[in-house]
Amino acid sequence: MTKAEFFEQLNEGLKKVRKDERADIIAEYEGHFHHAMAKGKSEQQICEDLGSVDQIIKDYRIGKILADQVTGEAGNAKSIARAALILMALAPLNFIVFIGPFLVGVVLLVTVWAVGVSFLMVGMTSVFAMSFSLFANIFTPILLLGSIGVVALSLFFILLLIPMTHMAGLLIFRYLKWNLDFARGH
Repeated sequence: MTKAEFFEQLNEGLKKVRKDERADIIAEYEGHFHHAMAKGKSEQQICEDLGSVDQIIKDYRIGKILADQVTGEAGNAKSIARAALILMALAPLNFIVFIGPFLVGVVLLVTVWAVGVSFLMVGMTSVFAMSFSLFANIFTPILLLGSIGVVALSLFFILLLIPMTHMAGLLIFRYLKWNLDFARGH
């Protein structure tokens, strides 16, 4: 693809965009061409580096819709739904690929946290109850030590869960970043 073909397709795809915004976009890509050509790249290499014109237009539309949401310019349910549909259209399999494992991971993480906190609460309740009846019978000190052990193990379990939760968050963030890059065609 040549520079002229690139800009012809870009102009055609941005017909519905306001003239001033279109001029800004065109100027930005002319700047890309100017700098890359100054570094010795051919028009074809520059076009390949920039990606498909269709993807550039889709990225612009998504960015515009999301920017409108942030600034409050669009702010209605129709534009929010439109933005969601565009995002889903860019990566249709992402919904299937991401939602299942994400939900399973969240459910497992919440369940493990609930078990850890539950054991901690049971152990602390037992320690509290046993401390008042320390001399009631001969097995109370043994039960008290067992309860303290449950508290210690649950604290250890919770301390292991903290980095695991952090790691899960990082993995989700990396996956979402990869997905965004994939949707943009990078």
